[in-house]
Amino acid sequence: MIALATFTLPVSGLVSVVIRTVPGRTSYLDAALFSLQCQDYKPLEVVVVYQGPAGADYGGLLDLLEEYRVLGLDIRLVVNPANEDQRSRNLNLGLMAASGQYVAFLDDDDVVYARHYVNLVEAIKTSGSAWSYGNTYQANMKFAADGSLYVASYSRPFEKHAYSFIDHYLGNFIPIHSFCVDRATEIGAALTFDESMIRHEDYDALLRLSSQSKPAVSTEFTCEYRIRLDGSNTVLAGTSDVGDFKNKSKSWAVAQLQLERTRDRLDTSLWNREVFAEIARLRGEVHRLSLLVNDYGGVQCESKPLRYRLSDKINSALKRLPLAHKGMRRLGTRMDRVLESLRRQIVARRHRSAGV
Repeated sequence: MIALATFTLPVSGLVSVVIRTVPGRTSYLDAALFSLQCQDYKPLEVVVVYQGPAGADYGGLLDLLEEYRVLGLDIRLVVNPANEDQRSRNLNLGLMAASGQYVAFLDDDDVVYARHYVNLVEAIKTSGSAWSYGNTYQANMKFAADGSLYVASYSRPFEKHAYSFIDHYLGNFIPIHSFCVDRATEIGAALTFDESMIRHEDYDALLRLSSQSKPAVSTEFTCEYRIRLDGSNTVLAGTSDVGDFKNKSKSWAVAQLQLERTRDRLDTSLWNREVFAEIARLRGEVHRLSLLVNDYGGVQCESKPLRYRLSDKINSALKRLPLAHKGMRRLGTRMDRVLESLRRQIVARRHRSAGV
């Protein structure tokens, strides 16, 4: 089920940042709020969606929010008393409470740099797009002896200086806090999160968004996706406990199946030119590699069909070139996924046309 976010006319120029949090995470939330306090962009409002009971930790949350209100940060609090994990519902609650023209999201254990929203809003205004995203560092976090967190290392696994729908379709490189949506546009106003999703809720929403609108890209690195290396994040990275790893893997596997349904329903006609260009490029690569076979020879078996003889030649030649062999395997996997996604879309459209 996808809940509908209802809101009055958005306040022009205002950026609303939705933060989900739960009990026991005020220390993380403190760092996230501090990064918002330091934003160059104004005006800015923060919508904190707290899921949990009004217990002792809730009082600590109220105290923390009041500290930042005194510093001038505009904060709204939304409480969801549900016991089960309602991560997608919490995002929709934040959307409904947000009043800004622009809406963005920030997990309570991540941070954004001072020019983050300046860059994202400027990219939207310059391009006329319904949304934008920026580059993100992965910050690998460790706990010090006193219990405090520090950044042990940085990496750039999400780096993209130009948007590719095919790359995005094959895997998400846009963390939830790295994008911003203009709700003054029809496409941006329709943004919602599927509340049946137990993971990948942001990726699911982004695929639906990107199927309708090409994003503007801010190439500067202006935020951190923080991974705690003790395995306490929702993601699998850093998880060493076998039982915990299995439970997480099961949740992500279920979410992956849900995500495939979204992929099958997408209308990707906006991106047909890129898809067909990629197919042509992949065919060109296969042709180039087939020519490479002529230089290195290969095993021949005249009783086999031509396509199998060619495959044998390519494999034989590439085994002499380990890097090329590895690249060919990746190329084949990538091409298979692109063609399979197109096949599923064609079948789905036929079913819809037939009223199935």
